[in-house]
Amino acid sequence: MRIEKIHDTPATTPSTAPQTGPSRAPRADEVTKPPQDRADVDPEALEPSPSPGPEARPANLQVGNMNLGGGNAEARSRFDEIKKTVGEQVVHNGIDVATFQEVDVGTRRVGGKDYNQEILSAVFEADLGGRDTQALGDGRYQTTLPDGTRRIATITQEKPADGNGDVTVYTATYQDEAGQDVRYTMVHGRSIDHDGGTFGNSVLLGPGQELPRDENGQIREGAIQVHEIGEDRGSKERRTALEVNTAEGQTVISTHFTAGSEDSKQKARSAEYRSVDEICQGKPEVILGGDLNSAPGESYTVGGLWGWNPFGRDYRYPSAGEMGFEEGTGGGGLDHVLVRGGDAVGHHSVDGVERVHGFDWVDVAD
Repeated sequence: MRIEKIHDTPATTPSTAPQTGPSRAPRADEVTKPPQDRADVDPEALEPSPSPGPEARPANLQVGNMNLGGGNAEARSRFDEIKKTVGEQVVHNGIDVATFQEVDVGTRRVGGKDYNQEILSAVFEADLGGRDTQALGDGRYQTTLPDGTRRIATITQEKPADGNGDVTVYTATYQDEAGQDVRYTMVHGRSIDHDGGTFGNSVLLGPGQELPRDENGQIREGAIQVHEIGEDRGSKERRTALEVNTAEGQTVISTHFTAGSEDSKQKARSAEYRSVDEICQGKPEVILGGDLNSAPGESYTVGGLWGWNPFGRDYRYPSAGEMGFEEGTGGGGLDHVLVRGGDAVGHHSVDGVERVHGFDWVDVAD
């Protein structure tokens, strides 16, 4: 499996604390995450990620996941705090790829905000150690640096040439303290129209992670797809999986499964598992992040599902032949990051971001 981090600067001595001033996103081997910033599910995860050795290889990709809670009133009321935390975690932990769910775009319930632009602006602020970041209009955001000077990021939007109306690609560009160009990409896949706007899943690509483009700069056909994986009939919500294929050959999927323990919800969730498995067939390098509304234990089958490597915890999922759930939302941990073709050398999370969902990230080695 080819999973690499790509940065323009050479490795440096690992730091002893997250950087708080202007900085580029550090590489995985340049940062030591302080225990006080983490409340991991596993006691082992409170320790620093394993150092390279006979039993552990260095991580070369950092993968994050979070449900932003656009469909939850409490999370919406705390979104400014949530986006700040996400921006800091993306930058200080060198996140290369992150998946997000419940992403609102222009809905009345979030005051017309576009969560994709908001997350990108928070990453921009955290990367430069800025404050009081404001939208200037036309996709421009201004932040104030510690020395009082101001810096601007521009966020553009584009649609893939293949005409997939469910997909919007956001690209944030700005210059770091050394005058080097920095680029983050947010790919959004619409699931439903709602409350004057849209609602769906997103994938963030950090510096060095690119979408495949042709000689004219157009996103290659089929690089981004929004898949129908079922319908939550109780809420009449179209469930989707956003598939993003990177220029480096990875497939990244962000999805949000049906919640609830009623028989109809269990059946819907089972169908969603099957659909995602079909999407992943024939793709050896896959990262799946999402709110699967499934927890360890209960009536799940022990071990990995269809070749997935369930790292970090003893995850249990329904098998292909026995898909029933007894208590699909019971137990701890509804949000998961799974991979095919890679190994995890660390699992970390930040609690307190919002009541139900935290920001989780994992160190992935090829």
